[in-house]
Amino acid sequence: MQRKNTIFHHGEITDIAGQCISVRILQASACSTCAAAQLCKSSEAKEKVMQVRSTEADTYEVGETVRLQIDVRNGLLAAFLAYIVPLILIVAELVCVSMFGGSDGLAAIGCLLVLALYYSLLYALRDHISRKFEIKIIKQ
Repeated sequence: MQRKNTIFHHGEITDIAGQCISVRILQASACSTCAAAQLCKSSEAKEKVMQVRSTEADTYEVGETVRLQIDVRNGLLAAFLAYIVPLILIVAELVCVSMFGGSDGLAAIGCLLVLALYYSLLYALRDHISRKFEIKIIKQ
């Protein structure tokens, strides 16, 4: 039974290292499930490997088909951190540079610097942030 606030992905276990399970999933766009996708050539599907921590990792085997369960709120938080916050930072930086009479070149360099600092901060806090993203693995 699927809940409305949950996303499910089917995948295959590719590696198990301690409590970390690597699961390969096929992330498909809406076009890739369309019946006419082969004709219009606009279908898109990407293969991704998700890292899932599980205290029951020893009960799984490489090659086993599993289901990943992700809360929709986690997906929204990830999109917010990856797209919305950087957009807000860029706009704020552009407004600040233009208010103080900076050139376009200075604004462009400032945007790159702000983004580099933001993504470096995300990288530095990746362990803390990853604890907020709970991914459950379910045997098929």
